[in-house]
Amino acid sequence: MKPLSFALILACALTVATAASAQMREYPVRTPVPSNAVELSAGVRPPAGMVALQDNMPGHRRFKPPLFPNAGWDSPMRADGQKDYDRYIIDYWRAPYLPADHVNPSFQGQEERGYVEPGPWAAKIARSRSTAAEDALFERRMQFIVEQVLASVPLRNLHGASLQPELDITGYSQARGVMRGEIKLELHTIIPNTGANERMPGGIKSTSAGPAIIITLNPDFINCAGSAEQSATGARCLLTDGRIWLNTSRPALTRETGNNDEPRLAINESVYADGRPSTDLRTVFVRHNRNGRARGDLPRGRMHPHDPQGRVIAAFHLIDWNDILTRAAAIQ
Repeated sequence: MKPLSFALILACALTVATAASAQMREYPVRTPVPSNAVELSAGVRPPAGMVALQDNMPGHRRFKPPLFPNAGWDSPMRADGQKDYDRYIIDYWRAPYLPADHVNPSFQGQEERGYVEPGPWAAKIARSRSTAAEDALFERRMQFIVEQVLASVPLRNLHGASLQPELDITGYSQARGVMRGEIKLELHTIIPNTGANERMPGGIKSTSAGPAIIITLNPDFINCAGSAEQSATGARCLLTDGRIWLNTSRPALTRETGNNDEPRLAINESVYADGRPSTDLRTVFVRHNRNGRARGDLPRGRMHPHDPQGRVIAAFHLIDWNDILTRAAAIQ
């Protein structure tokens, strides 16, 4: 038998190493198992009052920090009976406990300062029956909203993503005769060595799509299917990451049955027919999406709060939208 060549031995070794690295790494157990967790075989139900040990729980051999307080398995329940996996992100940004210079170690690029386009931001204005003065007033209000959102704690020292606000004034609604507009604040994730980055004064500008906050002024439609938490000033849509702000004395929301007989909230057809100026803000719908590359880490408690998705979640929940929008509505 001929001896194996060095090149062949090296190729075999690399193949084995690659296969091993593709599997989940195991770490020594240094933290105690939760008191109500038991290790079970697949498909076996835990006894009453107990839970099956999962790999994102302390005490599991694959458990690895960072896992944050009340993350993943230990997340609290929402009003609709689902786990609130966003809660640990919100709690972190309410009182950050990591060092100020700590960055997400999971992805390259998270340590880079992101470029944030300075204002004022050019608005796209669609042709409609609105006058130049009405367009200008609506634009001033939108500029103010963007300034306030960018000043929030999760976004004002942006790392790992860049941000270029997009302002669209869509003019008069054909159906309701009021001014409409939309603000999109998308965090473009910084991913090195992709050709999607440009070094700018003050940070790196990226074109890689990421999570976004979208603010729709005087919307015709709101995506608020499933359960919702309502208050005197608005409502929070639990299923679709939306929040509605109401600046009207009329009943602005109505409950109806949507697809598959699911309950949903809708804009009351008469809310805009109140005789107020067309530029007044009656309703505003704020929502965010989950386009981050680490979104699968959230229910496992592994999403770093400084990840672009973590910043968007925190800004959405911690900003006092009632205050910002009330002040925006008062601008003349």
